[in-house]
Amino acid sequence: MKKLYGAFCCFAVAVACTTTAQADLVIGQTVAIDFGSIAPTAGTNFNQFDAFNNSIADGATLAFSAIPGGTPLIDTTGANISTLDFTVENQSGQNTSRNNVTNGTTGPAPFNDSTIFQDSIISNNQGAAPLVTGGFLVFTFTGLDDSLAYDLTGGYDGINANFDSTWSAGGQSFVSAPGANAYQSLNGLSTDGSGNLAITVTRNTLHVNAGALTLTVAVPEPSSLVLLGLGVAGLAVCRRR
Repeated sequence: MKKLYGAFCCFAVAVACTTTAQADLVIGQTVAIDFGSIAPTAGTNFNQFDAFNNSIADGATLAFSAIPGGTPLIDTTGANISTLDFTVENQSGQNTSRNNVTNGTTGPAPFNDSTIFQDSIISNNQGAAPLVTGGFLVFTFTGLDDSLAYDLTGGYDGINANFDSTWSAGGQSFVSAPGANAYQSLNGLSTDGSGNLAITVTRNTLHVNAGALTLTVAVPEPSSLVLLGLGVAGLAVCRRR
């Protein structure tokens, strides 16, 4: 029985170590996406998705790596993350454009940069080109570590109450509405098992749009730390044997 327990612990440690070695992201690391065309303030390390005013046709998908100068992604310290990519899929019923507003309410750091919360990607519901009912955008991170969990914060702020959208990922959701609820979070999100995490932003009143988002590698739950401790203990048993 002891031999079986020792073998199991060794196997668990081997799997954990292998997964960790493959990871390009580490706990606490944050990647930030700015959807506006106005460059973030110097020192604010957001990946500027719409730096070249890329209009995304209805039904089309655009990857960050396909934008001139858009690879690789960086984290909020400015460090490159070579294995990660980010895409925007437009299923709104209309081509996307940019929206520059003049005032709004700053969000929590790092969304307190006015060039972040005031500038957005948008599919605008217009009389001549109305959006489809339930029109949406899909933001997808690819190349994530499946063994880790992720915390998402995102939204948009401005002075127009018609810019409210529902953000959904991993069975969780929130409504981003101008004002106090502009930027909110979803915590402990998992990938799809293939390194992808999709965030769907759906129109509520009139338009569907987003100012910015951040994705942070979450701190493990206490239960996960217990399992890690058991793995370390198992490694010690394996070494003694």
